[in-house]
Amino acid sequence: MLKEFKNNKILLAYYGGSTAYQNKTNKSDTDVIVVLDDIQGAQHITNEEKRIEYYVFGKKYFIEIPHKGHYHTGL
Repeated sequence: MLKEFKNNKILLAYYGGSTAYQNKTNKSDTDVIVVLDDIQGAQHITNEEKRIEYYVFGKKYFIEIPHKGHYHTGL
């Protein structure tokens, strides 16, 4: 992941999807949520070779969107 975002400051990264819920199968990909300090909005990046999907958010966007009824204010 560090190579994917080598030109950005990573504030937060965590697993989502089947990895986070511990129900991954051999057909599952890996979902990673990444918050970057130096981008605006959101992006979806797929690395098909590694079977990884990155859900990338800028800090401001991530703080402002509600997550299960809560707001992230600790960044």
